[in-house]
Amino acid sequence: KELRDSLAREKHLKLHLDALSEHSEQLSLIKEHAEEYFENKRMYHFVKDGFVSYELFISEGCQALYIADIFVSLKARGGNAFKELLKFCLDTEVTHGVKIAYAKTEKQNKYLPNLHRMYERIGFKIIREDDTDIYYRLDV
Repeated sequence: KELRDSLAREKHLKLHLDALSEHSEQLSLIKEHAEEYFENKRMYHFVKDGFVSYELFISEGCQALYIADIFVSLKARGGNAFKELLKFCLDTEVTHGVKIAYAKTEKQNKYLPNLHRMYERIGFKIIREDDTDIYYRLDV
């Protein structure tokens, strides 16, 4: 029985290692894509059940932040993950000397009304709008 349990654990561990290896390759592709495709280095900050992707760059002679994506898992919505991600973004004023923050929402995003209210609540202003997107700016 011990041998059978040990073999079962070993098989289970191998499955997890294989999955990690597969995901590692996928994560490497995402990283390569982010480094090659975007003008500025795309970075990620993770919290339990969510992440923000962002870029730091110089705009108007000062450090700026572009919030590219904020994602929280369905199971964690309504919890603290979103607040933690927003806090991380706002803390870039101190951690990276950010003076300007930018964000964009796609008009087809089903969460647009919530995102719009959230951006307004923390001080973002609409700077322009086109057929597909709304662009925001926050002077920190």
